Amino acid sequence: MCNRPTRGLGAGAVKYIREVAEMKSSPDCKVSLYASANLLIKDGHLVAPSGKKLGLKQQNALKKFLSIASQITEATAKSKDLQEVIDFTVKITGYAEHLKKKQSIPANQGKNQGSNSKAREDNLEELKKRAQAFVDETAKADAEVSGDKEKGKGQDEQCGTRQLRLFLEWLHLQNAGEDTLEEGRKAQNQNVVSMTTIHQAKGLEWPVGK
Repeated sequence: MCNRPTRGLGAGAVKYIREVAEMKSSPDCKVSLYASANLLIKDGHLVAPSGKKLGLKQQNALKKFLSIASQITEATAKSKDLQEVIDFTVKITGYAEHLKKKQSIPANQGKNQGSNSKAREDNLEELKKRAQAFVDETAKADAEVSGDKEKGKGQDEQCGTRQLRLFLEWLHLQNAGEDTLEEGRKAQNQNVVSMTTIHQAKGLEWPVGK
């Protein structure tokens, strides 16, 4: 996301941000990449253990990216419409325009970039459908618990950020083969060993890992 579409924050910049995060971390306090990036904006002269530091262009690119991230965070907290949040994120990051440009590249010049972009657009549409399915499921569960059959009433009480977190948890459980959050949580609490691939593990955390 930080460099797609290209915004001057390539692998070298990300590596530097990661090095600063590790340098500033302690056993009791781990500094995230996001916090590390903000530190670099406040002090552009920070030097990583490798001796690297961000150039002026990279600092400006990082400021723009952090501004985008801040706007997404604010929009997520205010909105209770997951599809709206997805559309806003795709638009403000420039990803929608990026896909359109890729689709316009002739087939003999883009190495199937057009078809790949179409597939990514289809994935985004599928993500929005999943978001609506999650909203429908949680609204139904809220109505059953409260005894109120009015669809969606309980959903209005959820903070947008909390709703997004629950959606991502639900989405992971769906991909793992569980039908509902409740079923997934029951499965997680069983005395079993769960196996997953490295690709599926991105963004997940466990108290114990090997």
